[in-house]
Amino acid sequence: MDRQVVNRSMSANVWMPPQTDFLGNLAMDFISRQETLERDYASICQRFDIVAPLLHVNPTQQRQQLPVREFCSLRTRRLVQRVYARDYEWLGYE
Repeated sequence: MDRQVVNRSMSANVWMPPQTDFLGNLAMDFISRQETLERDYASICQRFDIVAPLLHVNPTQQRQQLPVREFCSLRTRRLVQRVYARDYEWLGYE
């Protein structure tokens, strides 16, 4: 991963664009997060009086939830934070 991040220009990051690129100048009062998807979905359904289950299609059976420190070096984490600085700032990531 280090090599992929280092070899990409921060302004021309086509590999995985910052999430804030998709937000543009849209006015919004809620942004859902993958980390809290079930809770966010329930909140949206309640807000708009919707009754619908959140489907989990094609789930991965063998995925382990590991802290990022377990599989990314400090150098990689710093590079990712630099490339995605606006996401960290706007979306409150740590």
